[in-house]
Amino acid sequence: MVLGDAQILGQTKEAYRHACQHGTAGPISHKAFHMAFRCAKRVRNETGVGDGAQSVAGSAVALLARELDGLQGKEFLLVGVNAMTDAAGQRLAKAGATSLWLANRNAERGEELAREIGARRVEWKDLLSGTARVDAVVTCTGARDPIFRQADLARIAAERPDRPLTLVDIAVPPDVERTAHEGASPGSHVRVIDLEDVDAYQQEVEHRRCQAAAAGERIVGQMVEAFQVWLQNQTLGPKLERLRSEVERTLVRELDRLPADLDADQRERLVGFGRTLIKRFMGVYRRVEDGD
Repeated sequence: MVLGDAQILGQTKEAYRHACQHGTAGPISHKAFHMAFRCAKRVRNETGVGDGAQSVAGSAVALLARELDGLQGKEFLLVGVNAMTDAAGQRLAKAGATSLWLANRNAERGEELAREIGARRVEWKDLLSGTARVDAVVTCTGARDPIFRQADLARIAAERPDRPLTLVDIAVPPDVERTAHEGASPGSHVRVIDLEDVDAYQQEVEHRRCQAAAAGERIVGQMVEAFQVWLQNQTLGPKLERLRSEVERTLVRELDRLPADLDADQRERLVGFGRTLIKRFMGVYRRVEDGD
C-alpha cells in the first residue's frame, strides 16, 4: 500500500535470517541479500522516498500527530494486539507520549506487548473508562462488530467537554461504529480517523515520494548491474585462472627452447617480456568477457 514501506525491508531481513539459520542460503543468496540491504540503505539516505510515514500504522500516527498538534505529553490507548498496534505503540513511545495504555481481550498477549512498548494494561471490561482518560485511541482488533458505539463515545465526550477525544480506527472491519464517524466533525469533541483518511494521507505523501522514486530506481539499477558483474566474475574468475596457468606453462616451454648461447641479461629480458605480455593479454580477455 505504501511506496518505500519500511516493513517490507524488515520482512526481507527476517526471511534472510531464517534462511541463514536453516542453512538454505548459499554464496549467491548471501551476496544478493547483502547488496539488496545496502541498496535499501542508499535509497533511504540519498533520496526522499523514505520521507514521511512508510506504513499504515506510521501514517495513522502521523495523522494523529497532525490532529493533536504533536504527540509529546499526550496519553494514548492502544486497542488490540497485532503488528499494527505494536508499530503504532513504538512510534508513540518514541514521539514522547506521556503514557501508553493497552486493552486486549487476551490478557497474556496483551501483557507481552505492553512490556515491549512500555504500556500499562487496561482490563477489557474497563475499555470505555480507559478511553475516557486518554487523549486518543488507536484501535485495530479482529472484532466482527464495532466495539466503540456512538452512544458510548457521546457519553464520554459529554463527561469531558474541554478535552476532545480522537479515535484512529485502522481495523477491518471497523472498530468504531459508522454513525460515530458520520456524527464526528473537525469542531466536535469526538474525531474519528479511519482507513479512508489514512489512504488520503498516504496518497499525499506518495505524491511527494514519486518524484524521488526515479532517483531510487537509478540506484537499484546500479546495484543490480554491480551484482550481475559480481555474478559473472564467479564463473569468469576460475576460467581466467585456468587460462593463466596454461599460458604460464606455455611460456615456460617456449623459454626452454631458447638458444643456449643467450646471456643471462637477454634471457631475463625475454622472460620479463613474456610475463608482461601474459598480464596484458589476461586484462584484454577479462574486458572482452565483461562485455566492455
